Parts: sequence; structure tokens; C-alpha cells
Amino acid sequence: MCGNVLHSIVFARIEGCGLFCYVSRSLLPCFLLLWSFPVLAQQPEMRADPDVWLSTPRVQQARSILGSSDDLYSSLVKVGTSRLETIAGSKGEWVMRLGDLRLLVDSAGVNHSKSHNVGFNVGAVPFYWNNKVFLAGGAGFWHYHSKVVEFVSNTGEWEWSPCPSGPEHFRQQFAWWDGQNSRVVALGYEKTGTGAIETTGLFHALNMNGYSWELLGQYNPVFELIMKDDVGRPVDMGDYFLVSSVHNSLVVRKSDLTAVISSAFNRGPLVKHSKAPIDEGFKCFRSTAGEFWIEHHNPVDSVEIMLHWNVDSVFNALASASMPLVVPAAIETAEGPSQLESEGGGGPWKFLGALLALVVAFVLGRGVSRKRDAAANAVPASAQSGTARVKVDVGLSPTVLKFHSLGPISMDTEEVNALLNLGDDLTGETKRARRAQAIRQVNQEYALRYGVDLIRRERHEADRRRTTYVIQPYSDNA
Repeated sequence: MCGNVLHSIVFARIEGCGLFCYVSRSLLPCFLLLWSFPVLAQQPEMRADPDVWLSTPRVQQARSILGSSDDLYSSLVKVGTSRLETIAGSKGEWVMRLGDLRLLVDSAGVNHSKSHNVGFNVGAVPFYWNNKVFLAGGAGFWHYHSKVVEFVSNTGEWEWSPCPSGPEHFRQQFAWWDGQNSRVVALGYEKTGTGAIETTGLFHALNMNGYSWELLGQYNPVFELIMKDDVGRPVDMGDYFLVSSVHNSLVVRKSDLTAVISSAFNRGPLVKHSKAPIDEGFKCFRSTAGEFWIEHHNPVDSVEIMLHWNVDSVFNALASASMPLVVPAAIETAEGPSQLESEGGGGPWKFLGALLALVVAFVLGRGVSRKRDAAANAVPASAQSGTARVKVDVGLSPTVLKFHSLGPISMDTEEVNALLNLGDDLTGETKRARRAQAIRQVNQEYALRYGVDLIRRERHEADRRRTTYVIQPYSDNA
């Protein structure tokens, strides 16, 4: 009898608890899974006291490898699942654990941070300016943001420095510190209606001298494929910012925001050496003003260079084909509330005024759009050869536009030389080399935009020793 009573009390179905039973049965396997596989939970290194973790012999050894010098821009060492990185601009004098605001270590190995309650800010851009350490953007403080926080050495805490008119969010993927101009340059991101984080296509600059943001414009459409490449690997240097992609990579010169496309920095070797396991020692990633390399530090104090990129020399070699990273924004967004909104008034008159302005803007916009389309579709008379006209696209470099605007046409070597301004003062070998380089750069830029080459070399039908250059612009109807 007692057993039946116990059974009826403990295990009998309780009426009206269907949802409770369903939730409890669903969550129980999740808790068991997290308990069985700690890797799915927060990393043990992050749960540990940061000062205890810092004092371990292996972490101290890794910190000593980072080094400090006037030439050093950044240095990063992997320690287990964590990463120690020098602060950009500090010349190795300040070190952080990536994303962890509880650790800010000086060159003597002393942790100055006391912000144990602040936690983490993953993907932020760290930089050293005016003898202070800052973090900009990232994913922390319980949301994606563009906040700028400053470390206050007197208190050991991080304090928010309000900077108006910034993007909704940005991260290290497309953001960097430009020490020459005392600014942070960042590609903005925003949260969509579905909750996804997507780029706005707009570049912003934070001027640290005034603690204010300004809109620089939108990224050049030539670089659209790389800008939307989520698998691109950022490499930050003092004078350059590199996005290493699958085939072609983007190299940006920070001082003037000019950029080139190069195939010399393929993402494959970078990923290979970054993920390659090592039995002992440490893997260190270093950069200076214009170079980046990966080192393997063996236990016997020997150093092996696994990868080395001289970005400065490659950029200088391609400088003649450089293009602006940022172009004027197609749509300017209003910053801040309007006057009526700030005064709390307007009512129906504000609605009618906005509606009237919308109608006027639509009418005027149609007229401007028709004129712009007519001008864009115009092709020089010398390029009309009885075929359909080709619309000249925007965002392309001047050299590409020269060939693109000609439409489908065949040219001989002398005509191509004239178009590229390769005069008789140059030797035949020099003209051949510069012509080949120009065509290669034109096709690289055009393929990034349309996925096809613009210029194709063919042998002359009558004389196989001669070369014909076929200009074939991309067409949606092809």
C-alpha cells in the first residue's frame, strides 16, 4: 500500500503540466551534454582567475616571446586556447589577452586591470594613443556595439568615452588603428530584422583628437567581393591593412586609404600555418610597418620562420594601379534627430511636410536619373562598330573604364599601346612588360566585379606572329 501511495505521489501524471514536462525533458539532455563535453561550455582558461592564469610558467614564457621594440607594431602568441597580443601603437609595452578586459599587462608582467566584473569584449580594435590604452567596437557589454572604452590607470578600470555619430557596430575584420592620422577606420555593420549582423557598406573614421566619428563614404564597388567575404583573414600592420582572401587579396595603405589587389597573399598558406599543430614551443605572429611573418619558437630557443610577407614592397610595385578604397556614398543617411523631433512637436504638419518632400525628391530624382543614364550609356564615336552600346559602369578605375567603354572590339598592339600611353620613347621590351602588367591588372579588377576577363589575347588569323586584343565587356544578356 505504501509503495502504491508513493508511486502515485511521485510519478503520477500531473494534469495541466504539459508544457512544464516538455521543457524539462528538452533541457535535461542539454545540461547532460554540456556536463559531458566541457569544450561546449566556457573555456576553463577564461573561467580561471586571470592573475592565476598569468602567473603560470607557460604563460610567462609566452609573454616573454612577444618582445618589445620601436619597429614592432603587433605581436601575438597562442597559449592553449587563449591568445596574448601586444597593443597596436604601444611598441610591445602593453599586452592583453584577446577579448579579456581583466588582463592588461605591462612589459614587466604586471597586470594593471582590476575590472573583474566587466568581462569580455571580443573582436574589439585595441590601440595605444596619447599614452593611454583604448578598445573600440567589438562584441561585448551584452551586445554588438561601436563603443570606445579607455583604460584609466589610476583606478584600473575601463571607462566609456562617448563618441557621437558612429556606426552601429564594427569589428576587427574590417577595422584598424591609423597611428599617423590618430584615427580608427572601420567598416560599419548593423543588425538586420532577422537578427543577422551584416555590413552597411559604409566606412567611418573616429578622430581621436576630437573624439568624434565622420562618414568617409562607401567602399569602392571594385572590392565588393572581398568586402563581403566572411572568410577573409585580416592582417594588421603599421602602415597597411591586409585582407587575405581565397584568390585575390586586398591591401590598404592606411595613410591615404588607397588600395591594390594582389594574389601574393593567398589565404591558403596563412590558414595552413596558423592552424598547423606544433608539438612543443609557441607560434608567434608578428608585424612591423609593412611586413608580416609567423614564427615557430622551439623549446631549445631556435626560431623557424614559417611564413613571411613583405606587403610594403608588393604595394609599391602595384602602386600605379592603386584605387581609392572609399568612394562617395550613394545615399547619405541623416545623423541624429531632426529639429522637429528634438523639440517634440510637428504633429500632422510634420507628416504632410515629409510626404511633400518625398514626392518632390521622387520627381527630381527621376529627372536626374534619366540624364545620368543617358550620359553613362554614351559611347565615343570611335568605339561604335555597328554593335550594341555598352553601359559604362561606375566604381571602375580609369584604365578599366578606357577599355570597358569601347564596347566589343578588336585592337592590335599599336592601338593598345596608344591607349595605355606607351610612346616611342620606350623600348620594345619595356612596352611589352608594361602592356602585359596593365592588361593583367585590368582583368584582375574586372574579374572581381563581373567574374570574367575584359581583355582576351588571340593570335592574328592571317599572321600567327601578331597578337590581337579582343575587348569583350560583360553583358547580362550573355
